Amino acid sequence: MFKRVLLSATLLFMLSNIKISARERFIQTPEIEAEVISAGLNVRTGPGVNFSVIKEISRGERVDILGRLNNWYLIQTSSGKVGVVYGDFLRITRFEEITTHEGYTNDSTCPSNTDEEVLFSITNKTRLEKGLTPFAWCENLNNIARLKAEDMVKHNYFGHYSPIFGTPFRMLRDMGIVHRGASENILSNKDMHAAHEMVLGSPPHKGNILSPRFNKMGVGIAESETYGKIIVQIFIQE
Repeated sequence: MFKRVLLSATLLFMLSNIKISARERFIQTPEIEAEVISAGLNVRTGPGVNFSVIKEISRGERVDILGRLNNWYLIQTSSGKVGVVYGDFLRITRFEEITTHEGYTNDSTCPSNTDEEVLFSITNKTRLEKGLTPFAWCENLNNIARLKAEDMVKHNYFGHYSPIFGTPFRMLRDMGIVHRGASENILSNKDMHAAHEMVLGSPPHKGNILSPRFNKMGVGIAESETYGKIIVQIFIQE
């Protein structure tokens, strides 16, 4: 694929070619390549339909992603044009590596004793006590949950909707996770046993960890000055 332009160089280019207001700043994201999924996609000079069109790119064309602002992406086309496109008309095809591990395993145990793995084990113990099949260890879901937790810390919010990744369902879709159903728990606590008790004390959260239809769970944790530790649990039904 064509050589990717460095983000810093692109931003310098944008000062004279892309009309971005002082309040609108693109940030780097894990997404680095995408494919156009609409019949025709306008590449614009800024993040909005009021900005002029630089060119139109066709379905199936691949682009490099240089940054993101809400649901708009700063991209570079195969011909070298740099501009802004609406994210709903892209399918993400490549992400920056965020782990040295890959894929799913059928193992319901954890390899060590990090907070993420401790919470995973505690949750499975509760499922077993209720006569449910334990969740399988899923490194891909762990990575996504961790990315979401880190995103909440970095962008100073606490909620299911991410200004970067959108809803949990869109985040899973963009990261290539195929499922028949999904849900997400978010909470904060420094102690994993106390965090698990919080989940058990909340009917919607408890319903997720004890749902017989979910068979995989990802756990991600990020340190937060405000909340101590932000915890994200992502559940899917394959």
